[in-house]
Amino acid sequence: SSSLPNPLPQPTLLDSPHIAEPFYRHLFEAFAASDHPDVDRLLQLLRTERAILWSTAAFNSLFRCCSKARRMDVVWDYFMWMTSKARLDPRCRPDGQTYVILLKGYAQCEMWTE
Repeated sequence: SSSLPNPLPQPTLLDSPHIAEPFYRHLFEAFAASDHPDVDRLLQLLRTERAILWSTAAFNSLFRCCSKARRMDVVWDYFMWMTSKARLDPRCRPDGQTYVILLKGYAQCEMWTE
């Protein structure tokens, strides 16, 4: 019996940013383009995706998607999740720009609640 070839592994941002980052940016943009972005599904996807994502551009897209849905809790959950991953792999550590994006979100506190 012939078996199907294994699917190619998803590229991680750490391995090849030029491949992975546009993929995630387009994914976030697609979510953000919706009038009512399904941010819970987006967060679920981010958490189950094997790729380690820490790109300012992608995080910024996620931020815009969640602020549109007034669900900044999702951004915070993801940020905390990635920060905990950074303890195991320093390459996951958020960069300075990410903190700037988060602080701007905090400055617009009305976005953090329904």
